[in-house]
Amino acid sequence: MSIFAQTAVFKMKPGTGKNVVSFFQSDNGLAVTRASKGCIQFDVLTDVSDPDTLRIYEKWDTQADFDAYLKFRQDSGDMNELIGNLAEPPVFIPLTFIG
Repeated sequence: MSIFAQTAVFKMKPGTGKNVVSFFQSDNGLAVTRASKGCIQFDVLTDVSDPDTLRIYEKWDTQADFDAYLKFRQDSGDMNELIGNLAEPPVFIPLTFIG
């Protein structure tokens, strides 16, 4: 079993980054994500020079834990808000966790 880690870049439509940040800060946002089975770390950062660009760094016990979490968010409809505010497709960068 190996740790699943990735970073992602989300470029939001102009002026909508704050809406997505508000979701992450809500009771249904980061607290739910971080309490999900297998979540080791989940950080959301905004780009200092462009507040409509969000970067996520996440680590999960396994790829299966991440997949289950993603399915939960899709089934709940939470992903619709994020997808609806995207200016372009997100970029996902898989990482190898070294230590």
